[in-house]
Amino acid sequence: MISMVRDIVKGMWSVAVGMRLTLKYFLKSPVTMQYPEERWVIPPGYRGYHEFKLEDCIACDLCVKICPVDCIELVKKREGKKVTVTKYAIDYKKCMFCNLCTDPCPTECIVMGPAYDKSTLDRDTLVIDFVKTGMRVPGAVGYEHLQFAPLAPVAAAAPAAAAAPAAKPAAVAPAPAPKPAPAAAAAAVAPVPAPVPVAAPAPAPAAPPAPKPAAAVPTPA
Repeated sequence: MISMVRDIVKGMWSVAVGMRLTLKYFLKSPVTMQYPEERWVIPPGYRGYHEFKLEDCIACDLCVKICPVDCIELVKKREGKKVTVTKYAIDYKKCMFCNLCTDPCPTECIVMGPAYDKSTLDRDTLVIDFVKTGMRVPGAVGYEHLQFAPLAPVAAAAPAAAAAPAAKPAAVAPAPAPKPAPAAAAAAVAPVPAPVPVAAPAPAPAAPPAPKPAAAVPTPA
């Protein structure tokens, strides 16, 4: 009987705790984001679809060699001392966005970009040749936070606000030195009295000598 009552109380308590949490969020505004009309701000260092600068690539093959899933294909053509990249393709069906391909690049021509959404019904469109498509993955969402160049020029500040002179800080008057207390000032100004010499005590008088005993006079017979 006691155990049954304990179970009932425990069940009612757990329901009350759950309902308290439910009511707490029931009274708040919804946090659901209406995608794609609304989008989260991508934090720095996000590992999204790559951005590739063909003019900076020196065809060193370091990104191809370090890729753990072999999803990068680089084809180059040599003409004398000049090397031209004719194909730089990434297979995003295999890419796991590990960022290893960007670390050994000596010219930093490939970086992880902010794009994160490329919905498609054709798997072949997930193999991107950056020589043909340009710097970025076509159709990907999130390029409003670019690594290499902004998507749109930043609006200049208003000329009136730029021409407004900066306000000069107000001069601060030096604080006056604190005055010493009267007792402390008197103690600091009053001279210290010289010590008075004390006379040494006079020596005690010498004791008089003891009298000599009188000589005995013989009496006549």
